[in-house]
Amino acid sequence: EMGCNGCGGSKDNNNQPGRRPGAQPAGVPVPPDRPGIRTWSQRLRQGEIPDAVNSDDFENLLPHLFNQNNNNQNIEDDEESKIDHDSELEELTGDNRFEAMIRRIELRKNKFYRKMGGLPSDDDNMNTEQKINFLRDKLNIYKVSFTKGSNVVYVDREDLFNDSLTQFTTMDHQKELKIFFKGEMKYSGQDAGGMEKEWFTLLTEEFIDPDAGLFRETETEDISYVIEESSKETDDYIKKFEFLGLAMAKAIFDEIPLNLCMNEVMFKLFLNPKADITLEDIEKYDSSVYTSLKYILDNEIDEDEMMEFYYQHEHDGEMYPLVPDGADIKVSDENKENYIILKIDFLVKNFIGKQIQAIREGFFKLIPLEAVFNFTPKELQYLICGEDGLDIEDWKKNTLYNEDYNSNHQVILWFWSYLENQEEEDRRAIFQFVTGISKLPAGGFNALKKNRGEQANFTIRPIEYEEGNNLPRAFTCFNRLHLPVYPSEEDLEEALDSLLEQREIYGFGLED
Repeated sequence: EMGCNGCGGSKDNNNQPGRRPGAQPAGVPVPPDRPGIRTWSQRLRQGEIPDAVNSDDFENLLPHLFNQNNNNQNIEDDEESKIDHDSELEELTGDNRFEAMIRRIELRKNKFYRKMGGLPSDDDNMNTEQKINFLRDKLNIYKVSFTKGSNVVYVDREDLFNDSLTQFTTMDHQKELKIFFKGEMKYSGQDAGGMEKEWFTLLTEEFIDPDAGLFRETETEDISYVIEESSKETDDYIKKFEFLGLAMAKAIFDEIPLNLCMNEVMFKLFLNPKADITLEDIEKYDSSVYTSLKYILDNEIDEDEMMEFYYQHEHDGEMYPLVPDGADIKVSDENKENYIILKIDFLVKNFIGKQIQAIREGFFKLIPLEAVFNFTPKELQYLICGEDGLDIEDWKKNTLYNEDYNSNHQVILWFWSYLENQEEEDRRAIFQFVTGISKLPAGGFNALKKNRGEQANFTIRPIEYEEGNNLPRAFTCFNRLHLPVYPSEEDLEEALDSLLEQREIYGFGLED
């Protein structure tokens, strides 16, 4: 009998799943144009707002910004969102141009919401949960039913990143996504979402791998990831960051949290590449830089200290002037605040601006900017990255039990006692073994779902205890743990310890 009713997301760590040569990937067709959330290139051709909010080339953007192409029948502007191009054009100089663009996005955002049924209340007064739930509900409108086909990505674990980039970026991402690991499936077409979750976990691990040179951990108390300044030296770095943006959007679309938790400053620039980065932001970005700049701000400048308006890059040793002839301008008590502002702006934006823009372009191919424009950087980070920790009491409260198991069953009491005595890392490993994801989605345990949107609480089902074959089994597509009815607490602890020692996710297998 096949395990998981054809889920394809069963993990049995008593035996590593057998392997056989997998089918080679077929060619992936380019999706046809159809209604829904359009790509930005389609939106641009239809006279809507362009890709970049921060572009300085406003002369080229104005025809799109103000819908000059009034003959295009696809444009459906409400009267309130029209702007008189001729009268407004003369006023658009410098920051006014950028502000006009922001107003335009705001109008587009409101139109987007109205077309999807309107906001439940004024969006400025919505809390984070309301914003996320509203966005998820409305994005569901654009999901293509699995009955109309799905996208299939075949990946080799040894070359997961390149296989994924080649196939995933050319697909219609509103369709259901199925992942096949070459050589690991006994039966084709039986993944019900477990493999997609594992794929996202493995893919984000590839992005944050130090050897990839794309991200680095922040030197702060709360660990997050920022774009590596030298990442532009890696091959095809723009394509890789655009791929990341598209994967982030798909993860939101399919409600899968990512373990690549970018720093809040990254999301601030994502929402607005021209945003002012403050000294308080830098405290979350790089504590050593913050400490240095804060010292300069709070203390008098020593006249003997040689400090000028330039930035020396630690990787290449290059000297970058913060202002023209900056190397000849000394920092003083009178100009140090300006020095700090310029150094922060240069440090954060100069080396990673193109990477941020590439992430945006990939993201907006699936989810338009106006759909997330009312999110704060912290809220967008929460939407994509999910919950920070695993609260045991919340976990218990939102766990379901099958058959003879219940919250007072002795084996269940042993199970929770075991988790309570583990470090966060070990609890997270157990959680990932069962669900396929390493982080809780925004909303906590109550927000766990199957791949087609149905709620799927963490569930524990009893199975017979067998000597020599007593490890738990996981069905990740249903977030279900098959836990043997252990005769003693020691037997349960020994089995779970053995599970944690394996650590590595071997992949999904099916039971015969």
